[in-house]
Amino acid sequence: MEYKMGDIIKVVVVGSQPYGLFVKTQENDGVTGLIHISEISYGFVKDVNQIAKVDDLLEAKVLSYDKEAKHLKLSIKALFERNRYQSVTYLNKTTKNKSRNLKDFTPLAVQLPKWIEAEIEKEEVKK
Repeated sequence: MEYKMGDIIKVVVVGSQPYGLFVKTQENDGVTGLIHISEISYGFVKDVNQIAKVDDLLEAKVLSYDKEAKHLKLSIKALFERNRYQSVTYLNKTTKNKSRNLKDFTPLAVQLPKWIEAEIEKEEVKK
């Protein structure tokens, strides 16, 4: 079977390591894959075994496919759209990203002359 980036497929968990879940395709076509721990959730994942166990059936999005190695890189979190203002749950604590007031973050090129002038004035006052 041909897999393309963005395809949503069903996979079966065949193993796990602290860094991710090893899976095989449901079609048993010899294609294996990895869902890296960073691709499981937008929140913090302490232990991948809390997410899925061996023989669990999961749905994942294809990030890349190596035809020669018959290996997929997959993502679960890519199945869910998220923007930076959306609530995220971290260990049963919900936080909401708020837009920040960026007026204090002016570029260095704008601020530097003001800072230099202020320092010069301080030095002149000391004299």
